[in-house]
This record gives sequence, structure tokens and C-alpha cells, in this order.
Amino acid sequence: MDVPGWVMVGAATCVVVWAVVLSAYDIMRRRLPNIGTYTGAIVALVVSVGTGNPRWLLGGLVWAGLYALMRALSRLRRRVRRSARSARRAAAYSAAFGAGDIKLGFSTGTLAAAVSPEAVFVAIVVAQLLTVLVGVVTRRATVAHGPMMLLAALGVAAYGLGWGAPIDALAPGFVRQ
Repeated sequence: MDVPGWVMVGAATCVVVWAVVLSAYDIMRRRLPNIGTYTGAIVALVVSVGTGNPRWLLGGLVWAGLYALMRALSRLRRRVRRSARSARRAAAYSAAFGAGDIKLGFSTGTLAAAVSPEAVFVAIVVAQLLTVLVGVVTRRATVAHGPMMLLAALGVAAYGLGWGAPIDALAPGFVRQ
């Protein structure tokens, strides 16, 4: 299915605007609104099925599932350890991935999977590294993770679609034709 260039530019513009609005909200309020995360998930579902690529949904399920697992394990750890010091530390870990990040993981994973299955894992790692980098540079104990997820997924998608430097030179086979 050959998509006209103006449709791609329009779709990319909508995705970037959605990402900027969600990022700004997350940075200001440390919360991702359901209307933004659910809208992204519904659009990802419709686009992947509508274009005949339901496998893209696996990328979304992988990213959201991984974050859900990490959140569940951190909550389990908090229940196991009862001392005040370890409870504070466990609370910080459980706050690392909120429910909004898990829901957003479906959209960002689907977007990255449009490039290739490997791109999902690259985007997850890049999002983690960006969050750590921002935390170190700003010296804050907590950093909004949603913007880093969006930036990583958009970056991987842009490179994979050929809208940036050719990533295939750095990682042969990263983008599947």
C-alpha cells in the first residue's frame, strides 16, 4: 500500500503534536492523562490493523508488558521489605513506572514496531538512558519518563522511515524492508 507523502507528513505532524502535548502535561503534573494515553492506543490499534500490519501490536504489548512486569515486581518488593528505609526506597522504585507509562508503552511500542521488532527494544533502552541522563543532569530524584518514551519512539521511527541519518549504516538489518 503506497501512501502519498502529504498523508505521511500530516500523520507525522499529528503524532508529534500529540507527543508534545503529552510530554508537557507529564513534565508539569507528573501524570499522563487517560485521554492522551487511550487515544494513542486506539489510534495505534486502528492504524496497525488498517494497514494490514497487526504484528506492530506485539511491539506495543512488549513495551507495556515489560513496564507492567517491572511495576508489579517493584510493588512486590515493597511488600516483602517492611523496614522504613527499604520501604522508602521501594516506594521510589514503584513510582518509577506509573500506570500512565504502562498505557503509553502500548502506543510507543506500536510506533517503534512499525520500523522493526528490534526497534522496540532499541527504543526501550534509549528511553531508559534518556531518563537517567536527564536525572543526572538536573539532579532530580524523579523525572517524568513519558517524554523520554515518546522521544525515543519518535526518534527510532524517524530514523527507520529514513527521515534522519541512515541508521542502517550503524546497525545493518535494523530496518526491515
